This record gives sequence, C-alpha cells and structure tokens, in this order.
Amino acid sequence: MVRHRRFELIGGTTRRFWEIYVYETRLRVWTGTIDAEVSPRDKSFGSEQALTLHVEKLIRGKLKLGYTELDRAAMRSAKT
Repeated sequence: MVRHRRFELIGGTTRRFWEIYVYETRLRVWTGTIDAEVSPRDKSFGSEQALTLHVEKLIRGKLKLGYTELDRAAMRSAKT
C-alpha cells in the first residue's frame, strides 16, 4: 500500500514543503522551497514497523516546526 502525505510551512517569506511517500518498507521524501526543483531522498527499512516508527518521528518533528498537513484536495491544487 502506498501512502502519501504533504506538509507545508508558509508564513512571511517562507514557502517550504515536505512530502513523503511510503511503500511497503521504502520511504521517499521530497523537501524544499515551494515551486523549486528538488530531488527525492530514498531510504529502506528492515520492517514495516521500523518504517512506521521512523515516519511518525519525522512527522512529529515537522509539526513541531509549524508545518501543516494538506488534505488530498489541497495536494491536487498544490501540484498545479
């Protein structure tokens, strides 16, 4: 099962995003300035449980920094 989530931090001159795709035991993350070209970072884990714990930790960190999660409709409009 593929899971995809996107978070954004917008305020003042800041326009950043953090996007994550999870598939089985693999993780792909994009991060950077909105509207800028970025390359993904990939990481594999030994188990889905290890991956889940890592993803939860990453998401908690982004939320503490002030990022907010976009819902599916907002993600579609952010891509266009």
